[in-house]
Order: sequence, then structure tokens, then C-alpha cells
Amino acid sequence: MNTKQNSVLLFIIFNFANIATAFSNDIAFESTVKIKKTNQLSFEELKAGEKVKVSSGDHLLVISKQGLPLLIFSPGSKDSNLVIQDGAINAALNEQLQPVVDKATNEVIDGLRKAETFIQKRDFSQASSVTNSLKGKYANLSSVLFMSGTVNFLMNNKQAAIEDLQKGLILTPDNDAAKKLLAQLKGGT
Repeated sequence: MNTKQNSVLLFIIFNFANIATAFSNDIAFESTVKIKKTNQLSFEELKAGEKVKVSSGDHLLVISKQGLPLLIFSPGSKDSNLVIQDGAINAALNEQLQPVVDKATNEVIDGLRKAETFIQKRDFSQASSVTNSLKGKYANLSSVLFMSGTVNFLMNNKQAAIEDLQKGLILTPDNDAAKKLLAQLKGGT
């Protein structure tokens, strides 16, 4: 999978209350989340409404129930420098997000293999059904768009094939097979 397509959104919140002296604040979330404090090695579950303390100079990494990461940072003083421990954050995010990425990757690979099997059997309507299902979930994945374009070509749906191939080439412009098929389609329309 392309790294650009799988970038993670990270929000940083600065807590500037009582910046002249050391402080701690209680933070609670409306829904159950996974949290990891500054020096923790792994995540723990924080139930909806439960509170966690964030002291001055600490950060709290939170994974929402939707899987979005959130970093909450409390500076130690007015002149505190923000140092984000990227390695720890990346490791924590990978730990939480890798199962989701693995599941999606397996689903795409399995779907593409099924579509290819249906194509080999010349059952283009089943191949189309599989690729349409994949496109519903992974509309911005070039391999899915290229397979859909191929299936549409084989079903003589030229306009749909052209659209899929063009969208796929925007995402992955160096696919020579897709370029050739697109040129063939455009030359024949």
C-alpha cells in the first residue's frame, strides 16, 4: 500500500491553563478510548467518563473509538519547548493501527484474486461484482481501480473502464499496463 494513502491524522492540543506554576488537569472522554501516558509502554483502556491526570510537561496519546490518534500535551511552563517523541508515537500508532491495515490489505488482496479467478473463468459479471464491492470500500486504491477498469473493458463498458483507469493513473501514474489499456480504449472510442 502507498504510504501517502495511509497517512495518519494527528491532532496536538496545548493546555495553557496555569502556565506560571506546575499543575495537573483531569481529562475525561465522552466515549471509551485507549490511552498511553508519557512513560507507559502500552495502551490501557479508559472508559467513557473516567478521568486521567495530565501533569505539566506530560503528554497523553489517545486512540479514539474511530481509530484516530490524538496527542494532548501540557507544557511545564510558559517557556516550555514542545518535544514530541515521534518514535514512541509512531510505535504506538503502528501497534494500534497495524491490525486495521492488515485486515484491509488482506481484504483487497483476496478480492483482487477472486476477481482475477472470475476473469480467467470468463465470468465477468461476478468479477464486476467483486470489483464494485472493493471500489465501495477502497475507491482511492489504484490496484482496485485498475482491476475495475480491466473488468469494465472486458465487459465492453468503455466509458466506465476509461474513468477507472484514469483515476487509477492519477494515484499511480507509472502503471504501463493501465496506460496501454487506456490508450487502446481512447483510440477505439
